[in-house]
Amino acid sequence: KGHVCLFLPKFHCELNPIEMLWGYAKYHHTCTGYQNVTDGRFSTAKTLVPQCLDMCDVLTIHHFFHKAWHYMDAYRKGLDAQQAAFAVKKYHSHHRVGLATEILATLDAKTASRGLL
Repeated sequence: KGHVCLFLPKFHCELNPIEMLWGYAKYHHTCTGYQNVTDGRFSTAKTLVPQCLDMCDVLTIHHFFHKAWHYMDAYRKGLDAQQAAFAVKKYHSHHRVGLATEILATLDAKTASRGLL
């Protein structure tokens, strides 16, 4: 009771904050990374995984959810994956990404300036 099940599209880890948390946990476990301290046994993983996940503070998890919502906002506006990634990076401090026309104009200008160099 009180839970919501969200079905996310396959191969879109940017929409899943749990994937971001797992990525954070795998590479920040005591500055050595999960892969460097595991021996490949299930019993070791049962011990290490909770330790890795507990290292992530609530504020960082909040940022993961915020980033996922930005991606959802960008996709809702009709942007493709590359455009959405650009928009999320450009508007990272805002509550939502900008207008699709504004983002596409900025990307076109950026592409044109690269072509001139």
